Amino acid sequence: FFFFKQKTAYEIAQRLVGSEMCIRDRPSASSEGYTDVRSSALHLLCPTPSNVNHQGDSKDKYTFTPSAKSAMDLLLYEFLGLLMGCCIRTGVRFSLDLPSIIWKQIVGEPLTLADLEELDPAAVGMIKLFANPAINVEEFNSSLQECFCVLLSDMTSEELIPNGANIQVSLERKEEYAILALQARLMESKLQCQAIRKGISKIVPMAMLNFLTHQEIAAIICGKKTIDLGLLKRHARYAKGLTENSDRVKFFWEVMAELPEADKLKVIKFCWGQERLPANDEEYKRRQVRFMIKPAMRRGPNEEQALPKADTCFFNLELPNYKSKETLKQKLLIAIHIDYVTMNAEDNPALNPRANERREEEEEQLNSHLI
Repeated sequence: FFFFKQKTAYEIAQRLVGSEMCIRDRPSASSEGYTDVRSSALHLLCPTPSNVNHQGDSKDKYTFTPSAKSAMDLLLYEFLGLLMGCCIRTGVRFSLDLPSIIWKQIVGEPLTLADLEELDPAAVGMIKLFANPAINVEEFNSSLQECFCVLLSDMTSEELIPNGANIQVSLERKEEYAILALQARLMESKLQCQAIRKGISKIVPMAMLNFLTHQEIAAIICGKKTIDLGLLKRHARYAKGLTENSDRVKFFWEVMAELPEADKLKVIKFCWGQERLPANDEEYKRRQVRFMIKPAMRRGPNEEQALPKADTCFFNLELPNYKSKETLKQKLLIAIHIDYVTMNAEDNPALNPRANERREEEEEQLNSHLI
């Protein structure tokens, strides 16, 4: 039994980190060995409907795949929960955006209609139509032709009653459909969340989860998706003759202040292999994190043509001696966008059907910066 458990854990770990761990200089296992698990090859996660349809304020979030509930799938979710527990213990962050409907189930908070609206605004609109008591027969028959089944986040269909796919929703039963559909959508990832909780409980006491809010557990495991430049500058170090008063260093911080938040995150990922920084000074010190800026190794008359380089294992950035802020900004944007596209498995067409669309968006965004 002991050897079986070891082999199973190893196989799970290989499947979890196998496809998205090709991050430039291969960061150390202690800092970033398992922080991005969104690979389509695993089918543990799928884009939320609001992500797919570019709706609402949660267009970049993922959710657990409702149909992934085989014994092996649930074992994988349990292992993912174990890794989340390691994040709580060690301060390592997952680069993972989950909606409140997931985090609330992990900590045991009650779910509301607002949680489903974040996940799938269109579904909530449909449910409200069916629950509307004022709708008349003509409106119902002309616009609400549904059977007793519902589409889940991964576009699989679930019957709400036995043989529901073949039973039309009548005007008299529309409220029943609304209640059943709401319940099915809110609970579509119940088994997966239970497995996650089981995995986390192997690393931290279950009682701890029950005392945290869903916002707190998300911040502990995933960090904040914003960059505090003042905090980062306090923990920046300079090497080989560079100081905070060096021209290229000044240019760098000015450019960082001008970049949109998405590009700031890409700079951090380019330099460190992960997007989420420590949340405060104490966490920087506890995790012994510092950001090092140093001059480029290769120098010469064509140095300004070179792109910045990074040592992701050590959170180091090599900056050539750019003579202007505009040149630094142009080269930095080229570097982070090329790195982000080529090293991110989400942008692999074999793994993500939207990869080409994402790349076109990246190219348009890059061109807009360079104009």
